[in-house]
Amino acid sequence: MLIGFSVETLSAVSIDKEVPKPYCCFEKEPGLGLHGEYGIASDPIEVLDSKTLSIAGFSYKASRTPDGWFFAGQGDQIDQMTGKKALIVGKDEPHKHCAMKEDISNQDFIIRLAGNQTIYDIEWLSVFCYRFSHDFGHIELGLVEDEYLVPPFIPEVRESAPQRKNVVLC
Repeated sequence: MLIGFSVETLSAVSIDKEVPKPYCCFEKEPGLGLHGEYGIASDPIEVLDSKTLSIAGFSYKASRTPDGWFFAGQGDQIDQMTGKKALIVGKDEPHKHCAMKEDISNQDFIIRLAGNQTIYDIEWLSVFCYRFSHDFGHIELGLVEDEYLVPPFIPEVRESAPQRKNVVLC
């Protein structure tokens, strides 16, 4: 027992998943980025942590489509039932999540997987039209054992509880 010390809570995180496997990653070979309709193309996908992916050199003629989302999931079919919309870091927040509607040319994006999804839960990453449940282009993300450790996702540390924000329409 220590006398004269106080304990404060820095952060609390609910953990309801198995401990992540220590190694992963997607094969990094030329041509293994996103490719598809409407000029969709990217460099290979890079894992930053268990919930965060980097998509470098991404292009997409979004103005020609009804809507477009980064969408991740598992299963043979890519549709609204097998995947979830990922957030674009710096653009989207849980209360403000909007489709890509403007043309994108050779831009770098960081995306965060939805809810409880981790890289161990997904088999593909798609650019997906939610309105018509159509896959514009995807990459299959089979994990291969690698020598790189995948750091866990650590949520943002706040000094106070998040404030409730109004929903912003896109």
